[in-house]
Amino acid sequence: MIVKTDNKSVLQLAPFEAEALQVFARRVRRARLRRNLTQADVAERAGLSRGAVVAAETGAAGTSLGTVVRILGVFG
Repeated sequence: MIVKTDNKSVLQLAPFEAEALQVFARRVRRARLRRNLTQADVAERAGLSRGAVVAAETGAAGTSLGTVVRILGVFG
């Protein structure tokens, strides 16, 4: 759900959505570390910015499905 506060739109997730995003974030980080890759390595292989990988690994609510798909492609 998008909530407007102080003339800004903020994405607010339901609890189950937030938990799913956190689980994904932890798994991405573990997969990256198991393969001895840096965030920059994953970003380069996925065609993303390092910031997008950082956002995915921290469970940022604005992580797009396209970003998720590209990161998953790195890990096969």
